[in-house]
Amino acid sequence: MDSLTHLLIAYSLICWVKWFRKIPNKFLIPYLIGAVIPDLDVILNGLAYFFPQLYWLEHRAMGHSLVGVIPFVLISAALLNIPKVKNLIWKDDNYPDLKFWSPIGLLAMYIGSLAHLLADFFVPTGIMLFFPFSLRWYGVRLLSTLNIQTIAAVVTAVSFWPLKWNKRRRNITLSFFIIVFTFYSSVRIASNMRSSNLFQDKYGSSQYSSHEYIYTWNLNYNIYNDTDLNNKTYIFATIDGIQKEFISEELIPELRFYANQSDFPLLHTLINLTRENWHYYRLWQKNQIVCAEVSKESNSSWIITWFAPIREIETNFSNNYITIGSSTRVTFHIQNDGNITKVIRPLSV
Repeated sequence: MDSLTHLLIAYSLICWVKWFRKIPNKFLIPYLIGAVIPDLDVILNGLAYFFPQLYWLEHRAMGHSLVGVIPFVLISAALLNIPKVKNLIWKDDNYPDLKFWSPIGLLAMYIGSLAHLLADFFVPTGIMLFFPFSLRWYGVRLLSTLNIQTIAAVVTAVSFWPLKWNKRRRNITLSFFIIVFTFYSSVRIASNMRSSNLFQDKYGSSQYSSHEYIYTWNLNYNIYNDTDLNNKTYIFATIDGIQKEFISEELIPELRFYANQSDFPLLHTLINLTRENWHYYRLWQKNQIVCAEVSKESNSSWIITWFAPIREIETNFSNNYITIGSSTRVTFHIQNDGNITKVIRPLSV
């Protein structure tokens, strides 16, 4: 989720509070800044990249926990409280009582960070909420990221209503917001639709949609096998009452893999070996559903690529003018004896 959405959510929450009680700028400004502070953890992705066992340093991990966000708040408050830094954003004479390094400033920034964590709690990948006591990602996977952004924008628009403005000023603000949001959401929707089509073209129209994947802990499998002319094994499964078609699926909810039927015996061994790798653990922890494409590189080596299908759908977009995207793909080059010779991975999975 981007910083704009987090600001929208944080601002909408404070708008309703302002209806009952006036919020001073010395609280409001640090609170809104705090709403984007947890995303500073992206600067630690590099460490997790070179040292995968430190996966708890990556985005939405330590920095998105109730305890781990505190150092980010303290560092941000200390930097913003430097007069030269603060004057780059606003002048002291405009807000003489605005102090970030103060009890009210630190509390406001921490509460703003909690608003950020609340929003990301509903993102499909979840957050490492209870670090350092637990290294698992937690969240309520009920909506796609796009759905959350849409709801956030609508809630923010409604939140303008209780403000004690004159009608003309409020209407101008709402109109401006609607225009900006319409443009923003159109780009996001176009991105989602195009990437979804590309994914389905490659893996088939019967794959999970962004809404179906959230129910995978309630899978009901009714399975029988068949083969096509290319000697690919197809497995049909009934999921939530809807028949789905997969290619060579291992029958556990969090893993699907694609390969020729004749490769299964050795493939199971290679899959189990790669599943012991930190990259797989991190990918599975965050996304729950992990798919794998498997192909032979030579007579003695394989290429196994892990990825999270829903993230691949939501985060990739390109046209003639712009390309926006990220990848969850982690590729292993592995020998028949299980020796991993090379790992290719994105900065964050």
